[in-house]
Amino acid sequence: MDYRIATDGTMTGGSDGCINLAEADNTGLPSCIAEYGVVEEYAKHSSYLSLADFFVIIAEAATSRAATDFSDSDHFAEGSLAQKFRDGFKYGRTTVETCDWNHERMPNPEYGCNGDEDAGHDGLK
Repeated sequence: MDYRIATDGTMTGGSDGCINLAEADNTGLPSCIAEYGVVEEYAKHSSYLSLADFFVIIAEAATSRAATDFSDSDHFAEGSLAQKFRDGFKYGRTTVETCDWNHERMPNPEYGCNGDEDAGHDGLK
C-alpha cells in the first residue's frame, strides 16, 4: 500500500489507485464505494491529491480507527498507529486508470500471508 524505501533512500512501489472492478474478489466494492460517498469525498480533494494517494489515506484512516490504541479524544496520540501513518505518509503516487493486468492476482486468504507470494507478489513486508 505504501512506498518501500531502498537502502539508497529511493522510494518504489506503492498504490497506483487502480481497482479492477471486474475481478471477482472486488464484486462488492462498487456498492460500498457508492454507499460511503467515496466518489463525492474524493471530488473535494481531487485538484491536489491523486486517487492513488487518496486510497492510501482512507485505508490508513480505517486501519487506524480499528487499532486497539485509537482514541476518540486524541486521534494522533503519541505512539499510536494513526500518528505513525500520518507522520510517515509520502505523497506522490500516480493514479493508473486501467489495470486489467492484475486479474486473478489477489492473494488466496486460505494461505494466510503466504497467499500473497502465491499470487505473484513480493510477499507482505
